[in-house]
Amino acid sequence: KQALGSTAAGASTFAVSADTPIGSFSHVLVYAQSSLQEQSTPAFAQLSDTAASVNNVTFEDVDLDVNEYGGNVSWDAPADEVLLTGYTLYVADSAVGGSRSQLGTGDVTVGSGTNEFTIPVETAQPLMGSYSHVVVYSRSSLAEQTTPVA
Repeated sequence: KQALGSTAAGASTFAVSADTPIGSFSHVLVYAQSSLQEQSTPAFAQLSDTAASVNNVTFEDVDLDVNEYGGNVSWDAPADEVLLTGYTLYVADSAVGGSRSQLGTGDVTVGSGTNEFTIPVETAQPLMGSYSHVVVYSRSSLAEQTTPVA
């Protein structure tokens, strides 16, 4: 067992930080504790690790000028969007989001009926820098996904 933390008597919830490694653990255990001793038989709950990544990210540059970009970024939504609050889009120098820079406001709301973001035509290459990828991160009310999809 490994301790995640403790809370005051009378508390009925405990917040586990986003991106807490699960390791090989399958359950969360809750022990009551007095000033003398820890309870020997805990209450428990099974861990549930949810993943919700987009698929098939595409970008078609429709700007015909050299050193300028413009067009739609689109993607397939995850099968289960229940825990998602939106997506954030970045340009990056790798498919894993290296040296990323957010595109515009970058926010797309889940459930809007489209999975698309428009990069305005005539977006200058200096703004795009040396970026070679557009990456999409899923976002929940707790945190942004740590690994994007390009």
